Amino acid sequence: MNKTKQNNYIMMQSMVFISVILAGAMMVIGNNLAVAFGLVGAVSIIRFRTSVNSFIDMSFIFLAIVIGMANGPVEMVVFYEDDVKKRVVELGLITEEKLKRNSAIITAALFLPIIFITPAMVYFLNGAREFWDMFWQMTAILMIMGLFDRFFIDWYWVGHTKAWLIPGTEDLMPYIPKKTVIHKWIGTVAGYPIMAAVISGIIVAVQNIL
Repeated sequence: MNKTKQNNYIMMQSMVFISVILAGAMMVIGNNLAVAFGLVGAVSIIRFRTSVNSFIDMSFIFLAIVIGMANGPVEMVVFYEDDVKKRVVELGLITEEKLKRNSAIITAALFLPIIFITPAMVYFLNGAREFWDMFWQMTAILMIMGLFDRFFIDWYWVGHTKAWLIPGTEDLMPYIPKKTVIHKWIGTVAGYPIMAAVISGIIVAVQNIL
């Protein structure tokens, strides 16, 4: 089977698969405009952060997003402040053990790509070998990710919609207090460039040793 026919075959399989996923997405979204925009935002950010070379790959990414949204904000409570986490456990919506497990999984899923995938893309795909080339490219990628999180996720999605509302925690809103907002912005504006500098320095040092 030549490459064109193989791609067409994969695309047809994916269209069937995506049709089922879309049906599930419609059930999750219902008439909630905020969730609909959130789905678009999630797909967009993953698509532009990830090199997707196959229709099948995109199908599985889309499926993962829909499953995550179907689970609701309780499963993502690891992103909330400690008082919200404590309240959710007290309400019996999640256990301490599951909260710790979700925290470990989500932390790995978020930080491993930053530490390993971003430098690998800059080094192997973009061919950057000098410190400053690696530094500015990694900084640009991380800053785009960070600014999307600060404006779309934190300010709009969490701050101005009900998509992340957990019943029984309304008195603990806003979910992202001013102190946390300041810390996140410092991490984005200062932390990401520092991280890019450290990773670039390590790669250059390893190159010199080898």
